[in-house]
Amino acid sequence: MRGAYALLVSVIFTVFLGALGWWFGSSDFRSLSGLPEDTPYETSAPMLLRDFRENADSLETRIGHRLVRVSGQVRFIYLDSVPTPVMWLDTGDVVLPAEMTLLARQPQVYQVRPGDTVWLQCDTIGFDAEIVTGSDCVLE
Repeated sequence: MRGAYALLVSVIFTVFLGALGWWFGSSDFRSLSGLPEDTPYETSAPMLLRDFRENADSLETRIGHRLVRVSGQVRFIYLDSVPTPVMWLDTGDVVLPAEMTLLARQPQVYQVRPGDTVWLQCDTIGFDAEIVTGSDCVLE
């Protein structure tokens, strides 16, 4: 009788491991929340503001969990209280620039001047009272 139970347990365990392997092999882990997808979402600062104003939910769905590459013309650069470089990109709106917080230790940031066109890759993009914000951005 012991032999039958041992055989039954090993068969159940083997089926369980096989099913687990099949599930892991067929799952698309990029679609799980919190994991970035391969291709960054590419746009410009003016398009981000326009798309947000037109349909914020649709924009968030299109971006998903991807990194975001944003191009724009530099309006202003300053150091915040941390001090971390913050770059304001022109959005076409006189009052509302895109406020992009960069990762520290990027020496090339100090070579950028107002009026230059730049590309930033940001971990997250948000919207605070219609101000486009980017965080953990890297100057490309």
